[in-house]
Amino acid sequence: MRWIASGLADRGWSVRIATLARSLDAEAILQLQRECPGVEVCAFDNPFGEHQPSYSVLGIASNEWRAWRLMREFFLQSSKSSVSDVVLVPYLDYCSHIVALLGSPFKRTPWVGIAMRPTFHYATMGIDAPPTRLGIVRTLLFRLLLRTRSLRRCLTIDEPLAMYANVKWPAATGKLRYLADPVQAMKLEPRAEARRKLGIPTDAKLVLAYGWMTGRKGISCLLDALVCSATSATTHALIVGKLDDIVRETLRSPQALTLIRQQRLHVFDGWADEPTEAAAFSAADVVWLGYEGHWQSSGVLIQACQAGLPVIACDKGIIGWFTRKHKIGLAVPVRDPHAVASAINVLLNERETEVKVRTTGWTDLAERHSIKAALNTIESALS
Repeated sequence: MRWIASGLADRGWSVRIATLARSLDAEAILQLQRECPGVEVCAFDNPFGEHQPSYSVLGIASNEWRAWRLMREFFLQSSKSSVSDVVLVPYLDYCSHIVALLGSPFKRTPWVGIAMRPTFHYATMGIDAPPTRLGIVRTLLFRLLLRTRSLRRCLTIDEPLAMYANVKWPAATGKLRYLADPVQAMKLEPRAEARRKLGIPTDAKLVLAYGWMTGRKGISCLLDALVCSATSATTHALIVGKLDDIVRETLRSPQALTLIRQQRLHVFDGWADEPTEAAAFSAADVVWLGYEGHWQSSGVLIQACQAGLPVIACDKGIIGWFTRKHKIGLAVPVRDPHAVASAINVLLNERETEVKVRTTGWTDLAERHSIKAALNTIESALS
């Protein structure tokens, strides 16, 4: 939201953000107000009270109904001061099904929504993932959503969804457009300097795991691969990001303790600032994306492309699909430590001998996922 608001304001748009009053202390809002004081922030109390989300079928319907009413209330309240020409919903998934049934919460004002998490198309597109609950119903509701009259554009960060719509719903291709999931460009630095900052040996072969470290990030699978006999003793792991309790427990496992004793495991627990992020990717040879139970994409994929680093990816979900399609690394069954170790060795050896795993299109791929490119897509949809 912050980069969208500031980017559009820099391009001459008058931007107003409607949010909950309790969000005023969020770092993204505070940073936006520091960097771009011209963006108006309208904060409202929730007139419907706080609500604990439920994930049963009826609970999801209730969640969406509350989100729809809240968006309508925000729109009505903010419209008292001035009329909006167009509305942008950065996370349409909060109420996409209810909008399909009830229509827009913004009356006749044109609007644009960004869909992040639809999964009903996975089986058709050959994406290995669990069956979607009520998949037929979700498909019909999404198709109905695209028919909402005041919906100017629906943007999706899911490339297979855009491809699915082109084939299945050619008449709707004007409404649904692909928004390449953007990431902020990093200021990379020489590898030796980055490793000096992070305390990584200069001769190490380094696998980076980056981001919010939850149980789904497959850290136990990475550690299993690093301690098996197929992996070189010079192969190290660097984990950078805030750790949850599951990952902290994993880092007390026998595998982790073995790697720590061998000084092959380096952990930075906490949110990484921009210099730390840049140092981590500058120091690495390979990026870990061997996630478990994570079916959507990941911004770390594109960060790896920006840094010119191949990935070890899970063979399931959008991550596996994206890795194979764009040839940015190897997708493997992450629970097989020997398969993971073999893939790590292949990528590290290819990198060491300067045989490029990446294609000449990697630079173009990273540019397509830049903030500038995303702003171009969003601005075109709003106009």
